[in-house]
Amino acid sequence: PPFLRRALALVLCFTAALAAVAAEPVRSFDVPPGDAAQTLKQFAAQAGREIVFSPANVAGVQTRAVQGELAPRAALDLMLEGSGLVAREDNKTGAFAVRAAAENEAKND
Repeated sequence: PPFLRRALALVLCFTAALAAVAAEPVRSFDVPPGDAAQTLKQFAAQAGREIVFSPANVAGVQTRAVQGELAPRAALDLMLEGSGLVAREDNKTGAFAVRAAAENEAKND
């Protein structure tokens, strides 16, 4: 029956959504805007994750403030938005690597 199919589809969607949320738990962030060399360290401490970056690549770069309950990847993406920096996450370790965006990546921001 159509009702049963819709109900099953809703249950499957709900289960998939829960699995996605469970894959990356949220953390509490309160990182002020500022110099990337400092704010990236604050982010790492609050995220409970390792972060690597070249001091030369982040020198003089300002990041945005990030506050609230967010998944670490979402928080880092918000923090770097418009900064000319991009982050990559290692799927095995969960560590982040931050670097200067390539010209085509910067245009997509």
